Amino acid sequence: MTLSIITINLNNAKGLLKTIKSVISQVFIDFEYIIVDGGSNDESIDIIKQHSNKIALWISEPDRGIYNAMNKGVRLSCGNMLLFLNSGDVFAGINSLNFLHQHTFSPNKILVGQSMHMISKPLIQLQGILFL
Repeated sequence: MTLSIITINLNNAKGLLKTIKSVISQVFIDFEYIIVDGGSNDESIDIIKQHSNKIALWISEPDRGIYNAMNKGVRLSCGNMLLFLNSGDVFAGINSLNFLHQHTFSPNKILVGQSMHMISKPLIQLQGILFL
């Protein structure tokens, strides 16, 4: 399984930096990282360029809103699994992708939610997660 992490951003340099740091600090590194910027006029592009060695692909151009930006990310991705982590969002810790890889990476599964907490193995408490 190949994972694509997609971050969309527009004029949120501070939040984007937090998100990039969260993504590149993950222990699990078998993913491509894509950033879709909507043509920011703040420091966002400078931040992207500073971390470009950890970003597989990035673009900065005007879009028609959040879903158009997300769809651009989907079209640019090579992964057969997608994870959207928008500008300003962060992973719970450096092992978040390890946890997801061990517990959820399987075909035909969609995860939607806000938080996931491990209580004890093998019991997993999922808050706001919908498995389809």
